Amino acid sequence: MENAKNRPAETEAQARNAQDLGSEKLRLDARFHLSKDRGFYGPGTHRLLLLTEETGSLLEACRRMGLSYSKGRKIVSLTEQQIGCPVIERQQGGRSGGHSSLTEEGQKLIRCYHDFCVEAEECLNELFQKHFHTF
Repeated sequence: MENAKNRPAETEAQARNAQDLGSEKLRLDARFHLSKDRGFYGPGTHRLLLLTEETGSLLEACRRMGLSYSKGRKIVSLTEQQIGCPVIERQQGGRSGGHSSLTEEGQKLIRCYHDFCVEAEECLNELFQKHFHTF
């Protein structure tokens, strides 16, 4: 068996990195998705709606997320089908270009999802500490 003095430098560096990783504290990583017939709303869809509201454009929101516009439209369409109402109001383009904004229900959806996630994370972190405090 090799001792630390006989190990190549690269192997010693790997050993130090492994020790560093071992000292990283265990944490909870939870994400929430809403489902009906199928999953339709989670962190990605939430961000898409927030960016649409912020930019006034579904197209610009898609660009910022690295999504094609058709993919963004499909995401919005699925969300609207699953909750049974529009979440985005669209004005067709023209000289001044189009505009998108969230409907009242769309605003309510992002607010409820955000509030739920904040509260659920607080509860889950409490449970996580209760059960994993020794790690």
